[in-house]
Amino acid sequence: MNAQGRSVYHYIGFIWNPHDPAASRTAAGFASQFEGAPDWVPRLNLPGLTVFDQSPRGEGFDSYPLPEGTGIILGTVFPIQLDNWTPAWRANITSNEARTIAATGGRHLVENYWGGYVAFLVDPRDRHRFAIRDCSGRVACYRTETLEVEVVFADVGDLCRLNLPSFTINWRYIGAFLSSSQLQVRETGLNEVTELLAGDCLIIGRHRRSQVSLWDPRRFCADHIVEDSDQAADQLLATTQQCISAWASVYGSVIHSLSGGFDSAVVLGCLTRAPSRPLITCVNQFGEDANGDERRFARMAADFAGVKLIERSWSLGRHPLDSRLLNTPRTPKPMVSAITRMLDRDIRNGLAESVKAGAYWTGEGGDHLFFQMKSPLGVADYIQRHGVTRRLVPIVQDAARLAGVSFWDALCTGVRLGSKRPWSPQENLAGRGAFLNTGVRSSLAEYSAHPWTTVVERIPKGKQYQIQLLSEVLNRDRPLPGVDYAEAHHPLLSQPLIELSLRIPVYLLVKGGRPRGLARSAFQSIVPPEINERESKGSTTATVLALLRQSQSYLSDLMLDGLLVRQGILSRKALEPCILHTQPLRGEQLFPLLASIAAEVWARTWSEHARANGAA
Repeated sequence: MNAQGRSVYHYIGFIWNPHDPAASRTAAGFASQFEGAPDWVPRLNLPGLTVFDQSPRGEGFDSYPLPEGTGIILGTVFPIQLDNWTPAWRANITSNEARTIAATGGRHLVENYWGGYVAFLVDPRDRHRFAIRDCSGRVACYRTETLEVEVVFADVGDLCRLNLPSFTINWRYIGAFLSSSQLQVRETGLNEVTELLAGDCLIIGRHRRSQVSLWDPRRFCADHIVEDSDQAADQLLATTQQCISAWASVYGSVIHSLSGGFDSAVVLGCLTRAPSRPLITCVNQFGEDANGDERRFARMAADFAGVKLIERSWSLGRHPLDSRLLNTPRTPKPMVSAITRMLDRDIRNGLAESVKAGAYWTGEGGDHLFFQMKSPLGVADYIQRHGVTRRLVPIVQDAARLAGVSFWDALCTGVRLGSKRPWSPQENLAGRGAFLNTGVRSSLAEYSAHPWTTVVERIPKGKQYQIQLLSEVLNRDRPLPGVDYAEAHHPLLSQPLIELSLRIPVYLLVKGGRPRGLARSAFQSIVPPEINERESKGSTTATVLALLRQSQSYLSDLMLDGLLVRQGILSRKALEPCILHTQPLRGEQLFPLLASIAAEVWARTWSEHARANGAA
């Protein structure tokens, strides 16, 4: 199977009002372009809804046709009641349940199953059709509309068969991406394409179409809160183990990115205890400086688990940035990660292919679920939930230790934030892009936020912050079609574990005044003691800075007279000192500079495509 077939699940769905003759003719014409096409398989053909996917598919991607013509689920599903799962479990959705799934617009699906999937459904009353992306964001999902037909897809390259009008660049989104590259909204870099964010549902009716959050993290911050720390630790260990065991049963071989940190060690510890265990090959990529060399801890984790570890230098196979970046596949949104993935693809793919790995596993998401952030928000949350009680004293002590401030500073900050005054998680997040023209930056002040981060007045501020971070990480990892042999997979970002984490108050997650304090207690039996105790993290900053210095000549040609400068989005005056190294690159400028490079490459690939197709 080629790289493209393994790393991206290719599917395409056409949704329309079957009572509209013109839309029906358009949809039939679109479907005809995939019928009989090599590797494309028809999975569903109903009035108003047709779905195809590519075959062969990578591990972890299956199809579940629902009885009585109610729809189809593409990807992987498990039962939300984790005790019902065994390695032999397979989804067996009855006719009654399928009707309930469709009649509830998919709500029954997201409340009773989890995994990594997209679903297409038809209301039994024939009033609505639905496309749903599960809350993990594992399967990419975009939509575009033409001639009253909604086209839902994973890879924009698959639309070439349809001969659609050329897409145009959404410069407002590009400016917003450069202002905050972690921004996750439904708009994309293309005016004609919208993303179904993790947990979203597209609803198509006879007279309206809308996109809503079907799975919403805000509801879990108020229901069935786990206030007992021992109970919370037990549930955290059990839920994490069950989620990883379920995912382990999907793959025959995986590569696990063993950073040397706590989260990847937790994933490895659970993975080795899974009842259906794949072949595990661990990889540690180390930097040339002390902060970037985590091999000592990675070796501890690998030895503790009894698995093979391969060590790779970050510089191995890395050359200065060059024109290879312009071969990046076209995607609806730019990604900073595309830069290193393009440069590292040959070595990464060679390793994955040598062990026939179905996925690259990571510990991504641990910061967000186990709560790495050093903030006194736990005090605010306790006051908002319980007021001032005797239990507040140890919580303030924990917050003071965590944030590195005095007891009274932590208490005063907690009291202030625990009040009802307006507050935004943006106060705790990284600053805005450093290289935008002033006029562009001011025009983005009202750019829409992720839907989860609005209407949060009743939610504790620590949970508001956690939801903001989750909205970013769950929508961040987008595949690069044709680049990766094996998909990236983040098993911690599993629905049952996300929901449990949201139900555990922040002041319990940082128990003992330590980042991941509760998790350290929960996982102490499966993580080496040295890793469980450490609170520092490795950094690749020095490696990235060296790469940028080596790439000065190419970056000068690419950026200083680039498309984004000519569009008036980036300021050449602000970029020039950092590109030409006439002044030191400050820490807060590094990620904005990488985002600027990623956006420039992305915009050029689309502009070149438009010119090749004769677009203005």
